[in-house]
Amino acid sequence: MSDVRTLRAGRHPLRMLFMILATMAALACAANDNVPHPLVEPIFCNTSTPAVVGGQAAAFSVGSGAPAVQDTTYTVTTDHPELFVNMPSSVLVPQGCLSAGWSATTTSVTESITVTITMSRPDGATSVCSVTINP
Repeated sequence: MSDVRTLRAGRHPLRMLFMILATMAALACAANDNVPHPLVEPIFCNTSTPAVVGGQAAAFSVGSGAPAVQDTTYTVTTDHPELFVNMPSSVLVPQGCLSAGWSATTTSVTESITVTITMSRPDGATSVCSVTINP
């Protein structure tokens, strides 16, 4: 009977343990408010030129939904690297910035081809975008 009264009164030992753990976790988070948090924001890869004529430049941007807490290098890959004259292998988003942009000149093609660009962040997050290169 005393166990039932203790549970109803909110003094159950497990409930008290969870309250203590929750309080400790909150205090630990408060103590680390000035410490940069790891990258957890989703990333985006965009092109403002979804279709170009071969020989023209395509514009791209990469970033996340929050300012970078540190300089962040994104790896850039494509399924057709031979179709770009100057596609970088990586792009830097400086600390405090939301994104970085660049352009890459395409090569001439004889038929339309859609190229996929993949951006990867050091924590493993990825995003893709595409551009169609036309003759």
